[in-house]
Amino acid sequence: MKKYFAILLLVPFFLQAQNITILAKTDSTKYKIGDFIDFQIEITSPEKIVTEIPEFADSLSPLVFVKKGNVEKSIENSIKKETYHFYIAGYDSIDTYLKPFPVIIYNQKHEKIAELKTNQLRIIVNAVQVDLSKEIKDIKPPIALSLELLTIFIWILVIAILSLIAFFVWKKYFKKGKVETEKIIILPPFQIAINKLNDLVSKKLWQDGKIKEFHSEITEIIREYFEAEFKFNSLEITSQETIRELEKRNLNSAQIEKITDFLNNADLVKFAKFQPLPYINETMTKQAFEMIDNLKPKKIEIGEVK
Repeated sequence: MKKYFAILLLVPFFLQAQNITILAKTDSTKYKIGDFIDFQIEITSPEKIVTEIPEFADSLSPLVFVKKGNVEKSIENSIKKETYHFYIAGYDSIDTYLKPFPVIIYNQKHEKIAELKTNQLRIIVNAVQVDLSKEIKDIKPPIALSLELLTIFIWILVIAILSLIAFFVWKKYFKKGKVETEKIIILPPFQIAINKLNDLVSKKLWQDGKIKEFHSEITEIIREYFEAEFKFNSLEITSQETIRELEKRNLNSAQIEKITDFLNNADLVKFAKFQPLPYINETMTKQAFEMIDNLKPKKIEIGEVK
């Protein structure tokens, strides 16, 4: 107990030495119903420190999470400044406080060293003010087209219809030329999976905080590959049932072990709300490429992926 107590006492001194500051702010404190509120979390830290903001969309009530914005990053004199933008809104008259949100601090080895919280913010959302003292005006009637404008409109419509008819007649009876046949290239299942994994890597989902979306997409790509390569419906069954089907395909124990580890990690994120460290996401991406390379037919070599 004394050991742990000493560690807890040292954490604030460590953070102070690392010069880490966290500030939550908005562009204003008062808004109208439906306005987008630019909620920002600004983190200043040494360049080698890694920070992570967990998902907090479900904890904004009575405000509503709209979308994530861009992330502004800059480094000066080995000090890193990151500003995360989140857009929220209120759809009723509200006078509330945004409670502090956690920010997790990691060292260079991706080891968690602390969890800090943002400051509390007051948000006021007002209804649109209506001046009841003013006279209520009637709705303006529809604008009637003059005879001259109506004639011009009819001529434009007739010309457009005739032009369309003339185009189809020309295309059907007068256009000459060779009809080029389209070449259909059917890629093998492993090449389709490799292409999809490359597309997923380029989207940088987990780097942008979309952890669950990343794990859903990468497991869907792998399960689609299992379906195409081994001819069973992997997308409609559980991970354990998928493993049993693969065992029937004479996969060796090392391959089964890697696939089991991969699917279990993905299930933890999707169903148990597990927040993996960045290196786990990198490892799973590497495992996905290795699984497809090991399971593809051995007589086919992977070509260049564009």
